[in-house]
Amino acid sequence: MTAELFLRSIKRNSLLIAIIIVGVFCQSLVLFRGGWQVKDGLVFPSVHDSLWNIAVVNSITRAVPPENPAMVGVTLKNHHYFFHLILAVINKLTGISVSDLYFRIGPMLVSLSYGLGLYAVSTIFMKEQKYRILAVFLGYFAGNFAYFLPLFLGNSFDWKGSSFFADQPFDQIFNPYSVAGFSVFLYGTYSLWRFLRERKWTWGIASVLSFGLLYGFKSFGGIIAEGAIWMSAVFFIFKSRDFRILVIAFASTAVFLPVFFLITETGSAKLFWYPGWLLTEMMVSRDKLNLPRFAEVENYYLTIRNYLGLIKIKLEEFLIYLVGNLGIRLLGLLLMVKSLVRPDKSPFAEIATMIFLFFSFCLAFFIPLLFNLGGNAFNIVQFTPYALVILSIMTAVALEKIKAGRLLLLGIILLAIPVNVKNIIAKLEMPSDLIRQEEVTALEFLRKNTKSEEVIMINPEEFVTEPIHVTALSERRIYLSSVGYSRQTGKDPSDRLEKINLYLTGKSDDSFLRQNNISYIYLLKPLKYSYLEEKIKSGELQIVFENGSVIIISTKKA
Repeated sequence: MTAELFLRSIKRNSLLIAIIIVGVFCQSLVLFRGGWQVKDGLVFPSVHDSLWNIAVVNSITRAVPPENPAMVGVTLKNHHYFFHLILAVINKLTGISVSDLYFRIGPMLVSLSYGLGLYAVSTIFMKEQKYRILAVFLGYFAGNFAYFLPLFLGNSFDWKGSSFFADQPFDQIFNPYSVAGFSVFLYGTYSLWRFLRERKWTWGIASVLSFGLLYGFKSFGGIIAEGAIWMSAVFFIFKSRDFRILVIAFASTAVFLPVFFLITETGSAKLFWYPGWLLTEMMVSRDKLNLPRFAEVENYYLTIRNYLGLIKIKLEEFLIYLVGNLGIRLLGLLLMVKSLVRPDKSPFAEIATMIFLFFSFCLAFFIPLLFNLGGNAFNIVQFTPYALVILSIMTAVALEKIKAGRLLLLGIILLAIPVNVKNIIAKLEMPSDLIRQEEVTALEFLRKNTKSEEVIMINPEEFVTEPIHVTALSERRIYLSSVGYSRQTGKDPSDRLEKINLYLTGKSDDSFLRQNNISYIYLLKPLKYSYLEEKIKSGELQIVFENGSVIIISTKKA
């Protein structure tokens, strides 16, 4: 392409480019200042989530599959880490810090990829460029109808993007791999369409790899893609005896299964049948709609066995959930339903892709309403943003089909954006989570003066919040660094917690340190363990670092 043609292309697509640039900036803003140095220490948008992911990347730089950052000597399971793997590879190849990759470069690249994926899928169903651009805009900025809640619940009601429980796609960049999952799903969808249209196996392979590997980027997306591709395959076998999608389904499953067993501990990933539970939680939770009378009415109907009354109130809750979460994207849902009930004469590839997206929507939207994840029940809502991404595109398709005029398009945009405008304004504030400078200095000492294979012991119960930051910022292996993340990844930390406390209180000897290769003990001040004080005075243990907040003890003589 000559320079002149390139400039013409830029000019022709200037609005699209501008929207993607604004989308990338606004979406990534929440993470951009992660790890910034301020007067009192380092600030983070969320110490709990962000530094867990930093710790995972650091662990991958040492070994693949990675060790669980929450518990030394245990392989990380039940956590998707392919995005982290990409960051670790870039870190090794370029020397760019993990912090810069995770908080700045990674989110911008992921958000850019997401915008391009939205545009790619929009080209399947839309001919006019302005509606394709609208699809990208809605994919970034469309929110729910939470801003209408004060009309029903009073002017003082504090509405937010998750008031109806489902997080908006715009907010998913908080964990960048979530948006990476959207991108992989969108590219898989586009590749599926190209394969069905052109019958070229390069596109078939791209689709297979996208759907099969998606579980490693975002497990919820992987389940949606695999479920939908199989449902589509069965649908077209019975409808028209067409086996092309079945080939993609078998091949993608052949990729999916090794990824599943690499990442997931067999038996730990379970869906628990619990229909309607999320609707009740939405209605009664204080940080959602805060309407406890709904739970009271449900319990009353159950007590008197008035099941028709119970169905009525659950339908009312469902309509609030549906309309509230979808917002203007209801137009996209209506289009998909209409396309199934009264199909047009579109080419097979387009129809098949629409069917695949419809099944994907159904899985993403209805699984959280019918199931939960037991101990991590609320994580099930991470299915739902995929439904919202799909409907953002379908809403633009619907508007093209009805030939929406400028006034209607402006109205749709104004109805779509209030929630995310509020989100963007909130993201302008400096992140509030802080790791104080004295602890930052202590962790930097560990990073610079200890070997990467050495094991550090902390007492997680000393810390006010989950101390995963010790692992992330020291870049060292911690015997037990997070009780919460240990449980979340399927490991019980109780035994290790007990052994830590037995040693610190003098009820076990130094063999505990030797058996677990513990070279240093990292504790908060004031030191609360007389047993350790005695061993320090006797020279059996040695203080190697101390400031106003932290004391680090070497155990190498133990």
